[in-house]
Amino acid sequence: MKHLKKIIALSMSLALLSCTGTAFPVISDMNTTVSAYVYDDTGKLHFGDIDYIVTDSGEVEISRYLGNDSSFTIPARIDGRKVVSIGRNAFKEEKHIKSVIIPTTVESIGMEAFASCDSLTSIRIPGSVKQIGYASFYNCSSLKTVTIREGVKSINGSAFHQCDALTKITIPDSVSFIGSEAFESCDKLEEVTLNGNIETCAFCSCHSLKKVTVKDGCTSIGNEAFKECWSLASVNLSDNIEKIGYSCFLNCERLDNVVLPKNLTSLQSSAFRDCTSLKSITLNDKITGIPAYCFYNTKITKIVLPNSVRSIGDSAFANTPLININIPSNLTNIGGSAFANCQGLKSFYLNDRINYIGMSAFSNCQNLSFVRLPPQLFRINDFLFDGCTNLEVVQTGSGLGEIGSYAFRNCTSLKKLETGKNVYAINDTAFTNCNCTLYGESGSYAEKFAVRRAIPFVAYLGNKSTVVESDVMFGDIVVFRFDAGGGAGGYKYAVTYKKAADKKYITLQDYKSGTGYVFEPEQAGAYDFYIAVRDAKGNVRKKYFRITVNDPINNISVIDRTTLNVGESINITGKVSGGCGNIQYALLNGNSVLRNYSSNNKLSYKFTKSGNYKIVVKAKDSRGAVSAKTFNVTVKYVPPQNMSEISTTTVRYGDEVRFYLKSQGGNAPYYYKITYRKKGQSEWTVFQDYTTAAPKTFKPSRIGDYEIVIKLKDDFGNTSRKTFNLTVTI
Repeated sequence: MKHLKKIIALSMSLALLSCTGTAFPVISDMNTTVSAYVYDDTGKLHFGDIDYIVTDSGEVEISRYLGNDSSFTIPARIDGRKVVSIGRNAFKEEKHIKSVIIPTTVESIGMEAFASCDSLTSIRIPGSVKQIGYASFYNCSSLKTVTIREGVKSINGSAFHQCDALTKITIPDSVSFIGSEAFESCDKLEEVTLNGNIETCAFCSCHSLKKVTVKDGCTSIGNEAFKECWSLASVNLSDNIEKIGYSCFLNCERLDNVVLPKNLTSLQSSAFRDCTSLKSITLNDKITGIPAYCFYNTKITKIVLPNSVRSIGDSAFANTPLININIPSNLTNIGGSAFANCQGLKSFYLNDRINYIGMSAFSNCQNLSFVRLPPQLFRINDFLFDGCTNLEVVQTGSGLGEIGSYAFRNCTSLKKLETGKNVYAINDTAFTNCNCTLYGESGSYAEKFAVRRAIPFVAYLGNKSTVVESDVMFGDIVVFRFDAGGGAGGYKYAVTYKKAADKKYITLQDYKSGTGYVFEPEQAGAYDFYIAVRDAKGNVRKKYFRITVNDPINNISVIDRTTLNVGESINITGKVSGGCGNIQYALLNGNSVLRNYSSNNKLSYKFTKSGNYKIVVKAKDSRGAVSAKTFNVTVKYVPPQNMSEISTTTVRYGDEVRFYLKSQGGNAPYYYKITYRKKGQSEWTVFQDYTTAAPKTFKPSRIGDYEIVIKLKDDFGNTSRKTFNLTVTI
């Protein structure tokens, strides 16, 4: 068919020549202009060995190559129209073509334009091309060199995917985007210099790639971008890079040293996983977390984590020969298996801010001998130290509450574990094949667990000393009773004290045997004591006491007023000086109890009758001592006064009159009744019967003069009357 089209085109060209007598132009270089074209029976445009179309803008797109030549030069113009595009599939699967010259008029290379051109060996892409299309050179298995001129903006996804023979490519700084899988499986490519953002798997499985340089135009390297580049040994990254995607350098077996960019803020999971030669990594101070599997199965022996790091993800350093790692002061979270199988770790000091350590975080760290756990760590998680056969010392904190399943399994060198006083749950398997002794408080959950599981337990030295009474009156004695348990026995006691306001303690009794101590205060006030017990091995446990020595109770309660009207209330605030312990208050009227004793020191009483009263406030301390204070209160009765008003005394017919119901004196609540009659009439009409005060409106039904009476009645039934004259006009 291709030959038939060429014969038809040649015949039509000869016909044109015979008619015009003009020589047919010959394509001699990449900027040649040609003007002869023909149509086939489908209406397509042809010229020589190419089909083409004219776009809406009047420019030419090459749609298909029809020839069999090994080399081809694309014309710059056809019939005066500029060739700007190589269309989709234009040269796809042309097995014989070895080279194509692209003119500088071309601006885009379409999808799969040269895909599977098995004989194509080199290509030079001019700077006029802004975009190299998706899979445009996909599977060009003989393509060895690619030169991309300055001016090209983007290399789209799979553009050179599986170009097995490609050894060299020149990518100019103008390229700001390299798409997904753009150079995937270019198995002989050895070196690239890049200046744009790199998308997912852009160079993954380039097994011969040895050196990568990423310049300042790049801010992001995508997921798996250099995954399985087995030969990659040198990576130079611009400080402008802000993100390195997950599995970016996964399984780069020869990569041994990486300095991460200074502006990197997002380092994602498995970024350097299985980089089995990686020994050195330098982190910046903007990274806030080491993600999961980030350095899994590398050869890192030492790493400095900046203080910006707050978390270490699951398996982040697992299966590494890590010997030394600093723990940042801001670290709060360590993920599961984070340091599992780190055979080089010998000791680990964790900062006080860490509140979570995941399962198996240190499992099978067989040379780990010492760990200091943070004081606020609540749970020793499942399998945390499983298989740490050389672990000898684990320092726990006061916040420890739980020990999970198999937490210390096969820790055959662990001899002692302090459980603290707050542990309330230990899994039955926690100490499987571990011959350690548990230390804890006498009577604690840990002791009960140890007894149940037949695990040796040693009770801490416990100070059980007590004070008979800590709140006493001046002149009383303070009695301390000594008691201790646990430890090595042979207990001796020392007694020290100070006044609460002082700083220095004074020794009242040095260490000696005994059952107690008696202290006689020299004056009232607050005292701080501690009783120290020492056992036969020199272990010491202190217990602190606050002793209050009180003066006799003195009632200094205050009242808000002593003269008031019927219906009003007095308010009293109960106060004392001296006295022992909790103070309670009662309120009396003479000998009549108004309120029984209560710890509430706010007392009030409402008077319903006038007269003179003796109000008594009684204060009682915890020892029963009572102090009373009397207030003479005068209660007066003032009859109620009706202060009500109306909005006007003259109103036009149809308008309303508003009542303002007010009162003073008497005893609330107040009730109001409103009646009215037209002058000259004897009968009164009730507008409102007795009810509580509220503004009302009245609309007279006739023209004339009215009498309006507002009656006030207080809570005691006393009344007050006020009369108004109202004139209603036309």
